[in-house]
Amino acid sequence: MDISFEEKVLENFTVKSVILVDPGEDSKNIVSTKKGFLFEKAALFTEEKKMKIYKKKGNKNLSLDNLFNSDQYNLVKTITISQIMEKYNIYNLDIMKLDVEGVADKIIIDCLEKKIFPNQICFELERPIKIFKQIDYFKRFIKTVLLLKKSNYILYNCTNLKLGLRSEILAVKNEIK
Repeated sequence: MDISFEEKVLENFTVKSVILVDPGEDSKNIVSTKKGFLFEKAALFTEEKKMKIYKKKGNKNLSLDNLFNSDQYNLVKTITISQIMEKYNIYNLDIMKLDVEGVADKIIIDCLEKKIFPNQICFELERPIKIFKQIDYFKRFIKTVLLLKKSNYILYNCTNLKLGLRSEILAVKNEIK
């Protein structure tokens, strides 16, 4: 788990706390010594349930959407943005950063449909390895981008690294209507 982005946010801005959500075994140990961090050992998704989270040998990333086309998985608990906001009495999200290996679009759409509009959303959309899943991926990509624009967000492409395999996007809520 790389928390350098979150550490920079805490260092450079007036932030009460950063909530990290990760199902990995070592993640809680990484953040337990860091001031200003709250931790939820779960996978972020659109509903609370037990789900398969897929892994690929030699890759530390885990994917609810099975981006890696793997048959290796663990069962994990999932949690929603709504549940986190309720648990921590949060009424407005300043920044929502999603590095959730294949389900960021589903989480964003779920938030917008529930009238949760973070000021900024940093996320990446990763193209699955399996060719037959790629058509669905492109449909979901377009749906997410159009819904964000319709919800009054301005979108910025953040990288050209691995272009075609993933898109890193910053969506900023446009306050001017």
